[in-house]
Amino acid sequence: MQPAGCGRASAPCLAGGAVEVLEALALCVDLGGGRSGHAMVRAVKRDEQTVDYPSGTLMYAAANCQGSGSPLVSSFGTVNFPRVAADAGVAAHWGRFTAITGTTSAMVWAKLSDTKRCLLGDSTPSVLPTLAQVLQSASVSDQQNACHIKR
Repeated sequence: MQPAGCGRASAPCLAGGAVEVLEALALCVDLGGGRSGHAMVRAVKRDEQTVDYPSGTLMYAAANCQGSGSPLVSSFGTVNFPRVAADAGVAAHWGRFTAITGTTSAMVWAKLSDTKRCLLGDSTPSVLPTLAQVLQSASVSDQQNACHIKR
């Protein structure tokens, strides 16, 4: 059973989405030697509430992130999402990130559209308990080019 708000075209949930999603920051970084890259994450669905969370760099052989990028990733941990809610503006996935080192922290994945997700730090109890607060925080992150774009 999917959480309330899942499956809506305006704000799809991880549980109802693809098995694997590659996303990278909009900001392109010069890596020297004519190469460039985007910081990236990959969400790989493990079950209806959990994703594996590899992270790394989407590398380009050319400047300005032109052409096809090659992902260079390693395991970063897993995220479990016990709470999901959505409205017309955002789908929020409140979760618990467990790093490969065993460290845990709260986070919110705010999905602004089918192609844009913002990863927001959180705490327990949540400092972003409502959809309005998640949308406000995600909008600030988006304005600062700190959200990931589906590639």
